[in-house]
Amino acid sequence: MKIFLVVSHFIIFFQTGLPQSLRWCTESSSEMAKCKDMANAFTLQNLVPKIQCESAQSPEDCMVKIQGRTIDAVTLDGGHIYIAGKKYGLVPAAGESYADSDGTTYYTVAVVKKNDSVFSINELKGKKSCHTGYQRTAGWNIPIGFLIQKGFISANNCDIVNATSQFFSKSCVPGANQNGFPSNLCALCIGDDNGNNKCALSNKERYSGYSGAFRCLVESAGDVAFVKQTTVNENTDGNNAEPWAANLNSSDFALLCPDGTRKEVHQYIQCNMAQVPAHAVMVHPGININSVFGLLDRAQAFFGNDSNIYNFSMFDSSKYNGSDLIFKDSTIKIVSVGGKTTYEKWLGEQYTKILQQLDCSGASAFSLSNALFVLIGFLVIICQ
Repeated sequence: MKIFLVVSHFIIFFQTGLPQSLRWCTESSSEMAKCKDMANAFTLQNLVPKIQCESAQSPEDCMVKIQGRTIDAVTLDGGHIYIAGKKYGLVPAAGESYADSDGTTYYTVAVVKKNDSVFSINELKGKKSCHTGYQRTAGWNIPIGFLIQKGFISANNCDIVNATSQFFSKSCVPGANQNGFPSNLCALCIGDDNGNNKCALSNKERYSGYSGAFRCLVESAGDVAFVKQTTVNENTDGNNAEPWAANLNSSDFALLCPDGTRKEVHQYIQCNMAQVPAHAVMVHPGININSVFGLLDRAQAFFGNDSNIYNFSMFDSSKYNGSDLIFKDSTIKIVSVGGKTTYEKWLGEQYTKILQQLDCSGASAFSLSNALFVLIGFLVIICQ
């Protein structure tokens, strides 16, 4: 079905039927390699629409290109879902579901080494910190929001970045390599194998993402790592063969609890900073979300587990020298968004409020273009 929408002097056309191809946004050479294998694997099974792999420099670069209709889809974590929806008008088309959480949620935890000097979550000031990335859920939004809520970080005039840099002595916050940001937020980052791309918000930075932040802790760059509850198990006890992780034991790590105690890593339900929404595939509102989920749902019947016979797994990145490429490696299945067809509904009221607390633009009005994209998304939902 074709729909025309006229708003003022704008005339907008979009197609709500099945697209001929789905252009997927990748942010590194490793992710591009996995995407190309995914595209070939889907084609061999005659799955449509066909995957076409495109490159971008960062999550927000993906958002810009999706808004401009030069790319169609990208998987984002909760913090970036908020930006994608609020700033660029994008909508969720499918979600990830994880093994040991209640479907489309996971837990944010603070991990430390047991054999390091003993300190509690109330004694983080002056410590060195490892983060998954700037504005990412487990690595930034939840822990920094938690520390602000507890009164440990005082963000006067909403200057959260500078306040955080003054709280931790040094950090690796991939994506904090921005003009005007304090340099110590990137001081612990190491870049790629050649020392380039230091503090990049992609797996070009070896300390980026869940496994990267944990590696930052493992290699004693940092004192604490803010990650998700499965990160330790995914990288210890023989579950990660990379040299830095090959000999690690999960029993050598502990969680810092909000009540000031420590617990074992498997006790995350009793010791976490927050339960937060899963990653989601975000698209332009002109894309038929049913076709996106339908493709991924059909594909995971062939490629959704590590033991499939097709030499490709949607939820395994180990053969590409990375982790959490395209989808998180801890994903068990891709699920429908159901009625959660806006970024607010997917994130939920509690997490959205946390993000609004960290959003220094506050409740400022949308520009005309953003309001327009939200309106288009609403009409697309009605017409599907």
